[in-house]
Parts: sequence; structure tokens; C-alpha cells
Amino acid sequence: MYYLAFDPSSKALIYAGKDNSINVGFGTDGVVVWTTLDEEFDPMYNYTYDASTLVASKGSPLDAAEEKRKEDEWKAIQYRDARRSQYPDIGDQLDDLYKKGAFSDEMAAKIKAVKDNNPKPS
Repeated sequence: MYYLAFDPSSKALIYAGKDNSINVGFGTDGVVVWTTLDEEFDPMYNYTYDASTLVASKGSPLDAAEEKRKEDEWKAIQYRDARRSQYPDIGDQLDDLYKKGAFSDEMAAKIKAVKDNNPKPS
């Protein structure tokens, strides 16, 4: 959990951290509003808080262009995660290649030695 301190007049974030016992100075009129944040604090975003619950929430990115770049980069590679979860287990893939004779004689001999030394129970 993170603690965020805001100036209640300007709603400006004054402090963000895991310790709410430190002296952060004073907001307008000597008042600071302490809130909680239940997610990781990201300094690349603006933060706001709900005055009735004193719970902070992540707002818009401070640098919209950088945020768009990151999103575009993620979209360009997200197919990898989708594929990864749908591929057969790597062991099954390798075993199939071995059984089909796709490995060099040297690699096939190494795999056969492992299989011979660790036979499957019948």
C-alpha cells in the first residue's frame, strides 16, 4: 500500500511513498490530506483522490506521447503472449520432433540416452 499526501486546495500531489509518518511539509493553510493507494505508484501518472473515502486513484499519464508509445509497443508484441498460452508444452514439441527424426544423429543419440536411462513406467 502506498500513502499519498495532497494539498486539499490545489489537489496537487505532495508526497507518495510507503511511509505516512514522515513530515511532508504543509499544503495550503497548513493542511495536508493523506490518502491510500492500493496499487503500485507510477510517477508517470497524475493522481486524484476521493474526499469522502480518502482513496487515491491513478489518473491520466503525465506524458501522453510516452504513454502512447508504450501502448503501441505493447500492442505490437501482445500476440506473443496469446500464442504462448496456446502452444503445446515445449517438452511435447521436442518429443514429437525426436520421434519424427527431425534432430541430428548426435542430438538424437543424446535424447535416446536420456530416455534409456530414465525409462517411462509401464
